[in-house]
Amino acid sequence: MFTDDVIFEFPYAQEPNPKRLDGKAALQQYLERLGEVLEITSFTTPVIHVAADAPVFFAQFEATGNNLATGRPYDQSYISVVEVQDGRIVRYQDYWNPLAI
Repeated sequence: MFTDDVIFEFPYAQEPNPKRLDGKAALQQYLERLGEVLEITSFTTPVIHVAADAPVFFAQFEATGNNLATGRPYDQSYISVVEVQDGRIVRYQDYWNPLAI
């Protein structure tokens, strides 16, 4: 679903977390590390808003789960800005609250 050179951004990320990942391999490594700290058990059905004259859509959704490092619940609201080209994601901006972790 992602291009090999996808750009994945986390505008609200705090150190030591990355603000940007370049490429599908970097995204895969990030998600593998995240899976060691965070267990997401559910996502809500996203609300999708499609841009009128651009290959972009906005998704609003929520996730719940557990922080494996602290044992605390994980409750998160997301807004994602997604750019698509030829049916694949080329850029993904993930707006989430880092304090929820």
